[in-house]
Amino acid sequence: MDGKVLMLLAVMLLVAFSGVEGDSGYHRKPSCGSSGHFFCIEQYDPVCGSDGNIYSNECKLCAYIKKTHKDIDIVGMEHCHGR
Repeated sequence: MDGKVLMLLAVMLLVAFSGVEGDSGYHRKPSCGSSGHFFCIEQYDPVCGSDGNIYSNECKLCAYIKKTHKDIDIVGMEHCHGR
């Protein structure tokens, strides 16, 4: 095979298997742990909850889940835009 073809193939494979996907496919459980006690720092690292609300960080989401007993996942930010 020609060197250019191999390079193009390598780049295509890298892009295909890089694990990069749009926000629309992003969905995971928050890492809340089992202690139920939360001391959240005031670091702004926003996450979008599956309830459509933006939480200032994952810890704040976990504290809200603990308080309300709601089942809220972290989803792509496009689910919270405009709120």
